[in-house]
Amino acid sequence: ADDKILLYAIGKLYAQAARYSERDSVSNGELQTELGMPEGTVRAKLTGLRRLGLLNSTKPGTHTSSRNRILEALGNIERKLGY
Repeated sequence: ADDKILLYAIGKLYAQAARYSERDSVSNGELQTELGMPEGTVRAKLTGLRRLGLLNSTKPGTHTSSRNRILEALGNIERKLGY
């Protein structure tokens, strides 16, 4: 669940840069809907990702990826997948 949320947030950043999305932030509700995760899971995982410095809270219930940690985050996911 951590990696799915993190990848979704990173994807939103790139989608906004490519003008496919108006914003680079993601809401709790959007994650629940788009990733099919329960509210409790989303909230717990977001808290953990914020504590690790991989996500930032822009306002209550809205998050963005930490731009300075994207390569690190993607590298960690690649290692988990064995790339």
